Amino acid sequence: MSRAFFVSLVVALWTAPAGVILGTVMLALGVTFSTPAFFAAIFATAAPAERGAASGTASIFLDLGLGGGPILLGMVAAAMGISWAFGVAAAVALAGCAWTMSLRRATTGGATGAC
Repeated sequence: MSRAFFVSLVVALWTAPAGVILGTVMLALGVTFSTPAFFAAIFATAAPAERGAASGTASIFLDLGLGGGPILLGMVAAAMGISWAFGVAAAVALAGCAWTMSLRRATTGGATGAC
């Protein structure tokens, strides 16, 4: 499972200040460690001539996710409440994890690992 799923689940279910602080710490640690891992995976799998385009694409989507995600989740929170916004964030993270796992199975011939 992805860290973002657990972070969103913690904050959705534990809405007290302590739950929000724990979720924030979990998110900070997840971003801190996953971003370099994404780029290491990109550089390990992309051909040397494609590494610039691949890392640029990843960087753009990281920026879009970190910038646009809160705006979209804010719209969900305004319409349905903050717990729903974190629930939606957990569902998006779970969907991303499942998609990544399916790509990994397709490229490694069935071997899987945790998101």
